[in-house]
Amino acid sequence: MNEKVAGRDFSSVVRAILLTQEIPEPKHLVRREIVRRQMSAYEAEKIRHIAYFGSNLNQLARAANQGKGFAQVYPALLSLEREMRRFAE
Repeated sequence: MNEKVAGRDFSSVVRAILLTQEIPEPKHLVRREIVRRQMSAYEAEKIRHIAYFGSNLNQLARAANQGKGFAQVYPALLSLEREMRRFAE
């Protein structure tokens, strides 16, 4: 199955499966597949860290917007900032 869906966009594969049709040939490689193939392991690890930081920042923003209060969010935000600075060095 993995070989059948490689390089195809998710929506085309799901649509074909749900409609019991043949999975279409890819028109072109999905952009993230192109980027992954050109990326070294070191670069991929860096990208994962950046995604982690973004996820944590979104969680902190959500907490702040839900009224958790500055006193609860600020220490976590400082901790995230320290991690990001260490990562950037």
